[in-house]
Amino acid sequence: MIAVICVATLVAGYFLYGQVGGGSSSSASLTSTAADQSGSGQAGSSLVVALQRLKSVTLDASIFSNNTFQSLTDFGVVIPPQQLGRPNPFSPIATTSNLTNAVTLPSVIKTFSGAGQ
Repeated sequence: MIAVICVATLVAGYFLYGQVGGGSSSSASLTSTAADQSGSGQAGSSLVVALQRLKSVTLDASIFSNNTFQSLTDFGVVIPPQQLGRPNPFSPIATTSNLTNAVTLPSVIKTFSGAGQ
C-alpha cells in the first residue's frame, strides 16, 4: 500500500513538473544564455582595453637608486621560532608533564627513531 502511494506521488510530481516548470523553463534558459553571451563580449572588450593600458605603463628604474627610496625603513616583524605540536594530534591529550616532553623536537625524534628498532 505504501509503495503504491509513493509511486502515485512520483507520477503526479512528474506530470506537474512537466506542465508547470518544464515548458517555460527551457525557453527562459535559452533567453538568459543569449543575454549572458552578449554581455560577455562587452566584458571581454573592456578587459582588452585594460590590458592594453597596463602594457603601456613604464617604470623608471632610477627610483630605486634615489636617496629617498634608500632611506626607507623595513618595518617587517620577525616571527620567533615556535615549539612543535604533538607528535600524534589524534592521540588523547596528555597531562602537562607529558605534554612538555612531547612538544620538544628531540623527544619527537626519539619516538620515531626508537619505534623501528
